[in-house]
Amino acid sequence: MSRFRAVWIAIFFHSSALAAGPFEPLSGSEISTAVNVLKLYGKAYSSTRFSLITLQEPEKTEVYQNKTSFRKARVVLYERSKNLTAEATIDLQKKTILSFTELPGTQPGFMTDDFVIAQQLVGRDPRWLEAMRKRGISPAQAMLETAGGRVYEDDGDARVLVVTSYLRAGAWNGYARPIEGVVARVDVARRVVLSVTDSGEVPISRDRGEVTPAGTPLKPLVVKQPSGSSFTLNGHEVRWDKWKLSYALHAREGLVIHQAGWMEGKTFRPILYRGSLAEMVVPYGDADPNHNWRQPFDAAEYGLGSTASPLTLGADVPEHALLRNETLFSQTGAPQQMPRAVAIYERDGGVLYRHMDPATKKVISRRARELCLSAVSTVGNYDYLLTWVFRQDGTIKVEIHLTGIMAAKGSAQPEMSGMKVAEGVVALHHQHFFNFRLDLDVDGIKNTPLEMNTMALDFSPETNSTGNAMHAMLDSISSELNGIRETSSDTARNWVVQSNRKNALGDLTGYALMPGKSSPLIAAPEAPLRTRAAFLEHSLWITRFNPQERYPAGEYPTNNPDPGGLKDYVQNDEPLQNQDVVLWYTLGVTHIPRPEEWPIMNSHVAGFSLEPLGFFSQNPMVK
Repeated sequence: MSRFRAVWIAIFFHSSALAAGPFEPLSGSEISTAVNVLKLYGKAYSSTRFSLITLQEPEKTEVYQNKTSFRKARVVLYERSKNLTAEATIDLQKKTILSFTELPGTQPGFMTDDFVIAQQLVGRDPRWLEAMRKRGISPAQAMLETAGGRVYEDDGDARVLVVTSYLRAGAWNGYARPIEGVVARVDVARRVVLSVTDSGEVPISRDRGEVTPAGTPLKPLVVKQPSGSSFTLNGHEVRWDKWKLSYALHAREGLVIHQAGWMEGKTFRPILYRGSLAEMVVPYGDADPNHNWRQPFDAAEYGLGSTASPLTLGADVPEHALLRNETLFSQTGAPQQMPRAVAIYERDGGVLYRHMDPATKKVISRRARELCLSAVSTVGNYDYLLTWVFRQDGTIKVEIHLTGIMAAKGSAQPEMSGMKVAEGVVALHHQHFFNFRLDLDVDGIKNTPLEMNTMALDFSPETNSTGNAMHAMLDSISSELNGIRETSSDTARNWVVQSNRKNALGDLTGYALMPGKSSPLIAAPEAPLRTRAAFLEHSLWITRFNPQERYPAGEYPTNNPDPGGLKDYVQNDEPLQNQDVVLWYTLGVTHIPRPEEWPIMNSHVAGFSLEPLGFFSQNPMVK
């Protein structure tokens, strides 16, 4: 080894010190270390693109035993010239490659180069240029939009992006005027335009979709915290009231919560070991070949952290919120700062409790406060604001605000598959599915899942003469195949995760997953999406914890007609009683567009909650 090379290695190996907590995200220098190790040992090159560089999370047993171990990075690489994906694990302390595995036949999520290549190829394709010429549109006036979509059997190992066109012509809203009928499919691995279809001219809307606030501005509404906020931060660890937790911005999953639990004095009671939005799928309901391919996997294909957009005080989040920059990576492996990517703030939570004694007229009332952690992902035309809410009563709420601009088609006539929202514009019916991976460790690792259904007791002149008696029945869920469950509003169904610890009343402590309003998948039974996103077939899946089982549609659903995932994870039907269990809950939203949602959509809010059930022996807000 030359002296120059030895000095260079010494300089780049002088990386950052180990971070504070077991889930502290990779620093910029740690990201650089991981990439440089791969390049040093000939596993990455200047042509390599990086789909994921993230902390290899430590073993759960080590975390609970407070053992210090070397930090590791998990890296997903892509070589376009070979159309080859690989995974690597890097020891950031020893600067060595612990594992390197090539994965032929799989594809990582899309990266910037993919979009650029697709747009450039289509923008100079003679067929596309001719389609624009026929419509009297200059190529410079058009906006090309790229998206993943339906997988076709004859695509083989092609890395396919679909390219659609819009008449932007200087407008702020690039999606308001679809150039209907022109659709291209591109293999960005081989840099080939597979097809350009032109199904005929459709008049283009004159509505530019500009957004200007209407009405007279209201008088200011100011929230003041004269003594500052009540939460404290140590790196990415947050403490507030009796809550202790940490968070991270993950390139694929977006805002992730780690080790959320309740402090009783100096004793930490674990609740949620890890919570994340593990996948998003958005199937559209138009049978037209120009649109029936629309079914993106927003987390796997685009990355909910990679698409994080800066939060705005006083609009996205309250003016008093703390905005945090987060560090991710570029496709070339360089550290990349995501400005104002996460907001942490307190907000008013309404009435916590209240009662007036009728005899004395004495009122006992208390106002609630909530801790919120928020991040927003802009995935093409849609914006998703995800907020984890921690309440003083021990409840964890998840809120998703869906906003942005609806996907639309140009149409001069009414459409069964959409709603007319402007002259010549039809917004398409569609669904949004959010799958949350909830690794609950309630008062420890060993838990038991149960299902609660509330039902009427049978009428009986002796025991239920008025017929209004009801019973909340708790039934154990024995194994993984038995843990495939559906929501039911008829029985107010929810699911409980119980510990082995008893509260002061002698009952086992637990937490309940309380579903919110949710829609099932509407697609026909024969729809290929039901294979590609098989987890959508059921509302809830429960599995034994396995650190390799990270995503409900498998590690690599991009351009994959059958990526596996939860349907494979449960096949060994492992027992769930007194085990380390993970709940996978799918929240569905069916969106039938309205004219009132155009040209920009007011937020639609969906969500669910995790609520204590016997975790406390009484109201934790009362001494």
